[in-house]
Amino acid sequence: MMARMLGLHSRVFAFDELHFFEELYQREQQDEPLDKAAATDLLARLHSRQIDGYTVHGTGSSWEAEAGRMLGEAQGLTRPQLFELFLRRYAAEQNKTIPLEQTPRNLLQLDHILQLWPEARVIEMVRDPRDVLLSQQNRWRRTYLADNKHSWAMGFRAWSNYHCMITPRIWANAVQEGQRFREHPQVLRVKFEDLMHDPDKQLGRILDHVQLTFEPALLNVSVQGSSSAKDAG
Repeated sequence: MMARMLGLHSRVFAFDELHFFEELYQREQQDEPLDKAAATDLLARLHSRQIDGYTVHGTGSSWEAEAGRMLGEAQGLTRPQLFELFLRRYAAEQNKTIPLEQTPRNLLQLDHILQLWPEARVIEMVRDPRDVLLSQQNRWRRTYLADNKHSWAMGFRAWSNYHCMITPRIWANAVQEGQRFREHPQVLRVKFEDLMHDPDKQLGRILDHVQLTFEPALLNVSVQGSSSAKDAG
C-alpha cells in the first residue's frame, strides 16, 4: 500500500521486491569491483526480479541484452554501485527521478544500507501482529483473488510456509530490529493502521520525511493485495 501510494508521485518509481541484500550481495563484497560479465549478470537478475517477478526465480539470462545496454561503458563498479545504477536508470526510463525499493528484509540490513547511502530516507512500516497473522494465514488465497502472476505453486508455498508460532517470532524480531533506529533522523516509523484511518495526516508526515510535496494523485491508490477479497480499482 505504501509503495503503491508513493509510486503515484510524479517523481517516485516504486520497485517490486528485489531481495538484493540478502540474496545477491554479501557485506564482505562491498568494495569488490565486478568485471563486465559479472556486472551484466547482476543487472540481468535485477531486471528479471523487477519485470518477471521475484517468485519466478529466473536466472536473468533473457535480460542480458537489456542489462548490457543499461551498463553501457561503466566499468569496475561494485555490487552496491551497480544496484544504485539499476535503480536510478530504471526509474529514469519510467520518467521518474526517485527510486523506492520495498523488500521487507531490508530492515535487517538497515545499518549497512545507511552506511552505503547515508542520505537515504527509510520508512519502517509496522502492522498490528494480529492482522499480520491473519494475512499470512490466508495469503495462499491470493492465487485466485488476484488478477496478476500468482500461481497455484505460489499458493501452495504460501500455505505450507505459514506457522502460527514462527510468524509471530518473525514479526517480533523485525519490530525489535526497527527499535534500534527509532531515533535515527533518516528513519520514520509509520503504523499501517494509522495510514489507513487517517491517510491525510500520515501522508503529510511521510512526505515531509522524504522531502516531497503533496500531489492529489497519491490518494487515488488502488485497493489490492488483500487475502480476503478480490482486487479493486
